[in-house]
Amino acid sequence: MSSGASILGNRGWGAYALSKAALNMLAKLSAHEFPHTHLCALAPGIIDTAMMEYLCTRPDPQQFPALQRLRDARQSANMQGPHQAAKNLLAVLPQLRERPSGSFVDIREILEPETYARLYKPGR
Repeated sequence: MSSGASILGNRGWGAYALSKAALNMLAKLSAHEFPHTHLCALAPGIIDTAMMEYLCTRPDPQQFPALQRLRDARQSANMQGPHQAAKNLLAVLPQLRERPSGSFVDIREILEPETYARLYKPGR
C-alpha cells in the first residue's frame, strides 16, 4: 500500500514519504523481475485510521503545513473510513490491469479525477 506522500514531498513527512517512495520503486523493479505478474503500488487516499487520529490532534500544523489538509478532511467526505476504503480498492481492481505493471496508482485518479487533479497539481 503506497501513499500520495510518496510523490508529494511535503515538509515533515521525510521518513514516511521515503518508505512509500521505496515501495513504489520496489513495485516497479519487481514488475521487471517478474514479468508474468501484474503489480501496482496503490495509494488508497486519506483513510481515518489511528495514524490519522495522531496526525490530526498532536503535531503542530504550523510546523507541518500539509497537516492542515488532513485536519480539514477529517470530518468530511474526503476522509473515508476503513470499510469504504476497502470497497473503493475492490472497485478499482479490474481497472488496474489497464495500467502498466509496476505503476504507482492513486485510486482517486480513477474514482475522483477532479480531486486527484487538485491534489497533484504541478507547483503544489
